[in-house]
Amino acid sequence: MGQENVRDSNLKPKLVVQITVDQLRGGVLESMADRFQGGFAYLLKRGVIFHNAHYQHATTFTAVGHATLLTGGHGAQHGMVGNSWIDRSTQKEVYCVDDPTHRLLDGQLLKTTAATSPKNLLSTTTGDELVLAGGSSSRAFSVAGKDRAAIISGGRLGRAFWYDSKSGRIVTSSFYSDNYADWEKDFISKNHAGNFQDRTWALVASPTTYRFEDDRDSELGIGGLGKTFPHELGPVAEASVPKYRSVFRFTPYLDELIADFSITLLEKESLGNSEVGATDFLAISFSSVDYVGHAWGPLSREYEDAVLHLDKTLDRLFKAIDTHIGLDNTLIVLSSDHGASPAPEAMAKLGFPTGRINTAELMETINSGLRSQFGLADDENVVMNFRNPGLYFNPAVIKARELDPEKLATAAAGLAVTSPGVAHAFTRAQLSGESRVENRLFAMAQRAFHPGRSGDIVIIQKPFWYLYKDRDKYSGMHGSPYNYDTHVPIVFAGSSIKPRDVRREVAPRDIAPTICQILGITAPTGSIGSVLTEVFDD
Repeated sequence: MGQENVRDSNLKPKLVVQITVDQLRGGVLESMADRFQGGFAYLLKRGVIFHNAHYQHATTFTAVGHATLLTGGHGAQHGMVGNSWIDRSTQKEVYCVDDPTHRLLDGQLLKTTAATSPKNLLSTTTGDELVLAGGSSSRAFSVAGKDRAAIISGGRLGRAFWYDSKSGRIVTSSFYSDNYADWEKDFISKNHAGNFQDRTWALVASPTTYRFEDDRDSELGIGGLGKTFPHELGPVAEASVPKYRSVFRFTPYLDELIADFSITLLEKESLGNSEVGATDFLAISFSSVDYVGHAWGPLSREYEDAVLHLDKTLDRLFKAIDTHIGLDNTLIVLSSDHGASPAPEAMAKLGFPTGRINTAELMETINSGLRSQFGLADDENVVMNFRNPGLYFNPAVIKARELDPEKLATAAAGLAVTSPGVAHAFTRAQLSGESRVENRLFAMAQRAFHPGRSGDIVIIQKPFWYLYKDRDKYSGMHGSPYNYDTHVPIVFAGSSIKPRDVRREVAPRDIAPTICQILGITAPTGSIGSVLTEVFDD
C-alpha cells in the first residue's frame, strides 16, 4: 500500500485519520506483532511507535480518554470526569453527552430517544481547530461504535455518527443536522446489525496459535453468545431482535459496520480532495475490543481474536484510503482511550489479592460511620450517590444539620479506606486545593478532577479490584490509575513520517498538540500536552 501515490513533501497531509481502539491495552500490538498481516502490520512497519505511553489521569474511562485524545487536556480542562456524573444541584445523573435540546435522527426526529450533543465538552477538539483555521474549507467527521466516542471526537464543528443499539443502525443527532444526506439514508437503509445475524464468530486463525485459553471460569460472556468458540449470533436474533442489536456490539462485526460506514463517508464526502488544498479530519473509534474485554476479559481468547479481526478490518480501511487519496497523503494516528484490568476472579486464581467492591455496602459503611460520629438519625444518609470514581453528598442533610462539609468529607474519606478494596479516598478540598499530596495516585486523581462535576470524595481502588456501580455486570473493568489501565499504544504513520521506535514515557494528551503542529494550527483550548518531537525528527 502507498506505492502508487507519491506525496508532495511540501504539502500538509490531505487527510488526518485519528483511530481510537477502545480498550486496546499497552503491549498488545508488540506481543501480537508477528501475527498481524493487515492494518496493524502496516502501522508497526511504517509508523513512529511510542511504546511507553501512559495516561496521566486516574479516571480511565471511555469519555475521559476520548476527550483527552482529542483535546490534549484532562478532566480539569475538558470537563469529562467520567462516562457520567451527578449534577450537584439536582442530584440527578448526567450522561456525558446528554443534551435535552436535541434528539437522535432516524429519518426523522425521534422524540422517544436519548438527547445527545457535545454540550458538556468544555474544550475545542483537534477537528474544531482545523475547521476554525480553514474558514470551513476543512471538514471534520467522526464515526464510532459508541455515541460518547463519536460525539466527543466530533466536537462542535464536526459531524458525528455512531451505532445505535436500539435501532441496530448508524445514527446521528439533530445537533449536527436536520436530516440525513441521500448517501447516508441509502447506507443506513441497507447496512445494519441485522445483516450480520447469520454470521458465526469463529476464530480468525488456527486454535494452536492463540495464547489464551477458551472457556475460563472468570468469563461472564454476554446475552447467549456463550463462553466458547464459535459464537453463534443467529439464536440470539431469533430469541429477541432488541437483545440481538445490543449483543451485536460484543462481536467483531460492530467494527466491520463502523469501517463500512467510514469507507463510504470517505468516498461520498470526497475527503482529502479539497480544491483549495485544505486538510480534512476523520476520527474513527472502534468499540468491539472494549465490549469483548468487558464480557470475556482482556486475557481471554475472545479479546485476542477481536484484535486479530480488527487487524483485517483496518487493512480494508487503509486500502480504501490508499485507493481514494493515497496513504502517503494521509496522516494516520492510532491510540486507545484506556487499557483494562483482568477479571478479579482470574487474578485471584493466580494468587493476587483482589475482589469486587460493592458500592452499596461501601456507601452504607460510610453513612453508618457518619451517623455515629455526627449524631445523625438512622434514616439520614450523607452519601447519596456513586459514579466512578466519586461519592456524592446529600446537600439537604448537610444544610438541615448545619454540618461542616470539609469535616464531613475528612471523616467520610477515613471511613472509605476501611472498606475492602479501597486504597485511597481524597476529599474535594484536597483535590481542588493548591497543596500537593506526596502521592502519584493523588496527582492523577487531581488531573481528573473538575470542581463542578466530580464527587465530594474520590476513591481509588486497590490494584486488580473491580470498581463499578454494578459490581457483577462485567468480567473485566477499567477506570483505575494503574499501569494496566493507563498504558496504551500511540502510533503516527503516513505522510512524510519516518518509522522509528520511541521508548521514553509520553502521554496520550500529547497527540492533539502534535497533530495541530503538523497541520500548522492552534492546539485545542484545553490542551496541556507536549509536542511529540520524534514525529518530526529526521
